[in-house]
Amino acid sequence: MFAKKTSLRPRESIETLLGPNSQADGDIEFQGGLRVEGVLRGNITARGSGDSLVVVGPSGRVDGTVTAPTVIVHGTIQGDLVARRVELKADAKIQGDVHYASLAMEQGAVVNGNLYCDKEGAPQPPAADQGKV
Repeated sequence: MFAKKTSLRPRESIETLLGPNSQADGDIEFQGGLRVEGVLRGNITARGSGDSLVVVGPSGRVDGTVTAPTVIVHGTIQGDLVARRVELKADAKIQGDVHYASLAMEQGAVVNGNLYCDKEGAPQPPAADQGKV
């Protein structure tokens, strides 16, 4: 009678890992689960199903826009964050705007940008970022 909506639940598994001693330049498009523990200079975009998950670990840093259904941040994002569900842990640092439908933010997390709530559905990337290569 009170079943949970599976479409809003994030993945349980991580299929892709950028390790703590890794650096990568370029955009990443993925399906499933992605964890960043190293440094990525590029955008992250989830494709396909609505259960994709991005985790930016404590040693992780992304210099670019992160777009996925669920994003959990322990590390640093230098760019916009666009997700239905966002969790900012105590050590999270965001230098950019956060677009979300659901936001959980622990004490100590820092956002140097604007927060935009869209309860109607999945937030869309900002118009200024569309069409950039």
